[in-house]
Amino acid sequence: MNNIFVCETSYHVLNSINLVLNDKEIKNKNNDIVILDIFSGCDEMAEILIDKKIFNNVYIVKDYTKFYKSKFYKLFCLVFGKKLINNYIKDGKKIEFSKYKNIYFSSYTYFAMAFVIAIKNSSCIIVEDGLGTYLNYSNLQKTFYLEFFDNFFANKSIFKKPKQIYLYEPNFILYNFENICKIPKLNSKMIYELKLITNYKDNHNYKDNHNYKDNKIIYFTQPLSERGILSFDEVETELLNSLPKSNSIIKKHPRELVKNYENFDIKLDKNNNIWELECFDINDKKILISAFSTTLFTPKIMYDMEPYLIFTYKIFNVKIDNLENIIQKIIASYYDKSKIFIPKTIDEFKKTIKNLEES
Repeated sequence: MNNIFVCETSYHVLNSINLVLNDKEIKNKNNDIVILDIFSGCDEMAEILIDKKIFNNVYIVKDYTKFYKSKFYKLFCLVFGKKLINNYIKDGKKIEFSKYKNIYFSSYTYFAMAFVIAIKNSSCIIVEDGLGTYLNYSNLQKTFYLEFFDNFFANKSIFKKPKQIYLYEPNFILYNFENICKIPKLNSKMIYELKLITNYKDNHNYKDNHNYKDNKIIYFTQPLSERGILSFDEVETELLNSLPKSNSIIKKHPRELVKNYENFDIKLDKNNNIWELECFDINDKKILISAFSTTLFTPKIMYDMEPYLIFTYKIFNVKIDNLENIIQKIIASYYDKSKIFIPKTIDEFKKTIKNLEES
């Protein structure tokens, strides 16, 4: 049986490697991987994957999605997805779409849907993509145009239910789904191998990063301004200025610019190392801060570690369906539930930081 893994982030690649190496149902199959070149170091990562022979074939697709200008062009890319993908594959390679039985992907993007449409009668299998997968397996909105296209041109394949969902922590899921598989936990040997593959600087030798070992407080940014939160910049500035300078560090979101955080008197991690691998080396005394980022519960679901967590979404007045429910799932999973904080005001946030610093 032939499988193809469709990846658009380094985290997608990490989970694909994990499944191919460690999942009994997948590891003995013919596995290929296709990576959309939209993140830093994609080409270098592909070179290492080819060298390691983890996948039978590795395809890197140049980013044709950057030309998305309208919903009509997106639909055009779905209609001619097979041809577009093969035209944009680097090194002149071509994908033989008809040979695949299973498509593994993490998000219902137009790029992933192009594979679903191109590979008729295939099974869709979802692989965890952080918090969103626990809230809903599909992020596609059923617009009139997309539903019309699906019914008349895509053989109703775009919105079809996935065959399976792979999660690190199936108990966290907030909707009913009958076929959930658990992603294998990573051990120290696997972490080392994945660091070699996914961190490619210094001649493909993983550059050890002491930023998180040496700092007690880690602040994870999120592009909340994309959600129309007008006071976001002012509130975040006050939060960051209230952190102790000597042992705090900022890890920015991939969609945010370094220059947005360079003027703060706090260390800024400029490396591209993957947090899901970095957090293997932290301890339970660390303090992780974010509005509602997946990064906060990654140590628990992947490695069963319990650092202090401070969710700031109430300060920013963020409202997301079922967000409170997933936070309660995280709290329930902690042995020491007193280590999770959800301040409602900036003053309450400052008091929480002060108390944790003094403890």
